[in-house]
Amino acid sequence: MLVDDSGEVIGRPWICAAIDCATSWIVAFQVFLPDPSSEHVAKALKEMISYPEEDFFEQHEIVNRKKIAALPKVVVMDQGSENVGEPIDAFIEVAGVHGHWAQPRKPQEKPFIENLFGAVRSKVSQLPGATKSKAYPDRDRTKKAMDEARLTLRVFNSIMQRWRYDEYGRTPRRKVQDIFKRGETPSAAWDRLADEHIVPEPPSLDEHHAALMIQSESRTLWHYGIEFESMQYNSEELARLYRRLGPRQRVEIRYAPLDAREILVVDPHTGELVRASNKAKDLAALSYRELRECRSPKAKHNGPIKTALEIHKDIQARRTYKQGKKTKLQRNRSAEIDKLRAADMQNRSLKEPQLIDQIRSEVGHNKLAVTRSKNLPRVERKDAGPNN
Repeated sequence: MLVDDSGEVIGRPWICAAIDCATSWIVAFQVFLPDPSSEHVAKALKEMISYPEEDFFEQHEIVNRKKIAALPKVVVMDQGSENVGEPIDAFIEVAGVHGHWAQPRKPQEKPFIENLFGAVRSKVSQLPGATKSKAYPDRDRTKKAMDEARLTLRVFNSIMQRWRYDEYGRTPRRKVQDIFKRGETPSAAWDRLADEHIVPEPPSLDEHHAALMIQSESRTLWHYGIEFESMQYNSEELARLYRRLGPRQRVEIRYAPLDAREILVVDPHTGELVRASNKAKDLAALSYRELRECRSPKAKHNGPIKTALEIHKDIQARRTYKQGKKTKLQRNRSAEIDKLRAADMQNRSLKEPQLIDQIRSEVGHNKLAVTRSKNLPRVERKDAGPNN
């Protein structure tokens, strides 16, 4: 059980993790409060193919500062509803990764991640606020855990990130062995295999955005602009495109799920990207998910549009409604989630929309020029001779 900054209990967190089967190195570890969604899985996928920054190690006071990232060949997931959706499909298609969804109630299809979460449960049971221990079953431990809880989400995340690198990463794992059948740590196993084999390089930063952050839709171009998610987008460049194409032309648009301030429209003749801004001026960097939760039924073509102030009021009203008629714990949890989302939104609002930088040149189905698993060299050992 976790608490907020004032010490009120906010319930248990979720963890989304990914593990490398060859070495048991934890390549992604996301801790969060909201119910799992495809956005959380997408963040884990992005972490899996991104080198950690030095600020990350400093923030969590990590000693074993290994910077590991690679492009996977196969990603195995369970059948949870959060493991499907646009972000997941985009990653699999664009990065050329093979996705495999394990059968329900068959943990043997994903033994490495099952083993990892067994270790996670063992670690968490030693922390204050644990709802399960060897001495007490869940039902008897829950109230005691609420009385003992004193870790915030930030502190709990730091504890688990340090455990991930400094304990789990440097402890010999039974499933990981060297050629002499000696137990290896995930850290040592990665170093040894990286020396012996070719490790596929992870995508670049721009390729990350193309695979995980930018989605595409098809919309009709009207004289007043583009309608998308009950909002309207327009610009002088888009108006010139409309005059050149004519009315009611279907065009492809590109958007960032976490920032509704602008979209890109693809010129169907040249493939050039045309920027279109949200007509609601001074709109914060809200996610489309937040907007869907509070929006009214979609207006008809060229209907009235809401101002940024009206949209923000709708979101606040929706948050107030969601916090009503709940237990004290549920209200505290909902308030903490809203506070975290507001802080994340504020951080995004301090930066200009990055759509143009995220998609520099290519638009279409083949957005990444990364080495796909089927095109990797057949012999991947660095010491392999011409006859091997």
